[in-house]
Amino acid sequence: MKKKILVLSMVLALVAALVVPMAALADNEGTQNASTTALASTSITVVSKVGTDVVASITFPEGAGGATISDPWNDHDTSALPQVLHASTSEPVVRLLNGSGGDLIVWLGMSTWTNSVVASEYYNLATSGAVNILTVTTALTTTSTTTGTTLANGVYGDLYLKVILAATTGISGTSTLTVLGETP
Repeated sequence: MKKKILVLSMVLALVAALVVPMAALADNEGTQNASTTALASTSITVVSKVGTDVVASITFPEGAGGATISDPWNDHDTSALPQVLHASTSEPVVRLLNGSGGDLIVWLGMSTWTNSVVASEYYNLATSGAVNILTVTTALTTTSTTTGTTLANGVYGDLYLKVILAATTGISGTSTLTVLGETP
């Protein structure tokens, strides 16, 4: 009887340890694609440019080796509505929505691109509705790092991306974009 109680106590302690939330970061992941040839949490949600459709992938169009590609699209807005960089009519590739119930500091990271198709990737996280985005210059790295941007609950941030393709031609690859939300 004592052994059964001891085993039951150990099992309950293990279950309690696994159920208690331990992390301050919440993540959401989506696949990116690029070519040189012819989600885990609901705190920050990656959504389409208009509306609240959850985005699962971002696609960069084909380009020559070494080319800069700055007109990706997402799986809901499709290639008919790519990202636009312009002095007065900018449109992001996706929007980030904070649905946590409180403020969150946005962190971004990416996995290494398969086939080394991308030499470097950059982002710009702008205020929702900004229409004058001309540059995307902050490096995105394989280590998630803070963007310095805090999103209040229910607020959107506009995410702009660009890649510089590797010099090698005739290859394609994928990477995972990681979006984290940290409580300030």
